Amino acid sequence: MELVGHCRLCKAAVYCRDGFLDGVTENQALYCHACFDALKPDTDGPDKPESDRQNASRPPSAD
Repeated sequence: MELVGHCRLCKAAVYCRDGFLDGVTENQALYCHACFDALKPDTDGPDKPESDRQNASRPPSAD
């Protein structure tokens, strides 16, 4: 396990584990997974069709 750097937001250490980066790089910045997930836009945002947003909050019918 090798230290790659620190998360741009929370300063947590980000490592390379078995050849894989245990974090995310975007626009030449390094993020831990938790901070990167918090940066992602909400999936129920304005780009999601209204019908999908309504169906997501509705419980399944008992047909």
